[in-house]
Amino acid sequence: MRSRSSQQRNSGTRNEATFSCDVYNFGKVLLELITGRLVGTSAADDSTMKDSIVNTLRYIVSDDKALIANIVDPYLVIHDDILEEVLAVAYIAKACLNSKPSKRPKMTKVLKILEDQKVKAEARGMRPRIEEGRLETKLVFSSGESQFRFIELLRSPAELLGRGNFGSCYKVILKNGPTVVVRRLKPLKPLSIDESREQVGIIADQEHPNLMPLIAHFCFKNEKLLIYKFASKGNAYNRLHARKGNPSRIPFSWSSRLSVARGVARALQHLHINTMSSNVAPHGNLKLSNVLLDENGDVLVTDYGLTTLVAAPTVAKHMVAYKSPEYRSSRTESKKSDVWSYGYLLLELVTGRASTISAEAGPDAVDLFRWVRQSFRNGWNDEIFDEEIRVHGRATYEMVKLLEIGMKCCANSPENRPGMDEVVREVESIKEVNTTWIRTSKDYFNPRT
Repeated sequence: MRSRSSQQRNSGTRNEATFSCDVYNFGKVLLELITGRLVGTSAADDSTMKDSIVNTLRYIVSDDKALIANIVDPYLVIHDDILEEVLAVAYIAKACLNSKPSKRPKMTKVLKILEDQKVKAEARGMRPRIEEGRLETKLVFSSGESQFRFIELLRSPAELLGRGNFGSCYKVILKNGPTVVVRRLKPLKPLSIDESREQVGIIADQEHPNLMPLIAHFCFKNEKLLIYKFASKGNAYNRLHARKGNPSRIPFSWSSRLSVARGVARALQHLHINTMSSNVAPHGNLKLSNVLLDENGDVLVTDYGLTTLVAAPTVAKHMVAYKSPEYRSSRTESKKSDVWSYGYLLLELVTGRASTISAEAGPDAVDLFRWVRQSFRNGWNDEIFDEEIRVHGRATYEMVKLLEIGMKCCANSPENRPGMDEVVREVESIKEVNTTWIRTSKDYFNPRT
């Protein structure tokens, strides 16, 4: 039989393990409180949960307090008077979630730290967290007229649409107002509040039927919220690629694709030529997933102008237009970088193939420009075109013409690319459909006279 002392030691070890596990779970609770997101509890999803926790904890760094704005619930970040408390709780959560049980603090120590924070808050008076009048002045509406209150935005049901390199997007259903999309930008560039508001104001000033209008914006410390209307029919990338091969898929027609090509061209023309302000940057992140379709089928380009709010290294790594040949070789960019991205967008629309420059690209993605060019050289045929738009299995003259425009826009030298005014004229001249004349492979790039 084991001695009583041995049993006591084993019992003590089990208790320590249980206590350590409790501390870890309490850390998860704290993390959920400050982020506003579920950390996860399913054992079947244990690996994913741990990866999520590790990824979140890397934003809690004592020598860079600004990083925490990437993970904290926006409702907390906007209140500068409680940031120190939020940081303190974040540090406690990180300590409790240490991967090594022996490194986790005792609950008595955790409780003492939390009690100290409570005393500090009470000494300060604990003024109400929501001061509606104060917050109202920070929600700026592009129209100049308030459509809803900031407090309504915070309290309305929100659905996460996705997380990207520049922040998160949420669908928010306002109780007595429209359904909107809130883009919460990461603090990617060191700008003052006034600088941020000025740059966002430039974006808000853009008005064009094919640009997604900015309804309102909010800039305070490291928090930047851009509020757009909700496009109910999703984005052009999903419309082109989603459920390919599924019998229930509704084909993406030639007229719809041409409508996208025209709408995007007009939007870029406005940004490049019809804007008087010299401070307006090129779009910088043009891709099909940033082309939205609303309930009326209208084409709306979004994410324009964000280069002014994003640090240069992030732009170089993630934004599409800045991967143009001239940027890759010499880190130079211009409006012709947008033209290059537009050309890639046309190639994707016509071929139905995903491009490697798209963040959403899967394993079947290709370098479209090289693929199309190589197809030309190898004596290509109608199969280069997406089968959903071929007429009786063949490509029409209009499809070939749009492909030609895309190839011109993707010229290696910026000087050889057309301007957006020329592109608009050429795209506008293309008919929606032509079933009376089908182009054969021997006619390619020998236009009729």
